[in-house]
Amino acid sequence: QKRGLGTILTKHLIQQSTKPLYLECLGKKLESFYSNFGFIPISLAELPQSLKFKFGISQLARKIFKVPVIIMQYQGNK
Repeated sequence: QKRGLGTILTKHLIQQSTKPLYLECLGKKLESFYSNFGFIPISLAELPQSLKFKFGISQLARKIFKVPVIIMQYQGNK
């Protein structure tokens, strides 16, 4: 942490992407971090069908264990 590796990796993935990017993050601090790059929070229903099961598992854990998991999407570079 605090070495900029997350920023470097995120910028690299954004530059390489030709399709929307999706991620899950834990808590408001990471939501804020990814928002700085243009990621926006989305609902499970807004995910492509191919990701709904994978992301759905963590959403179930979120409901059961009250863990603050946030799904986010980056739409740029389409």
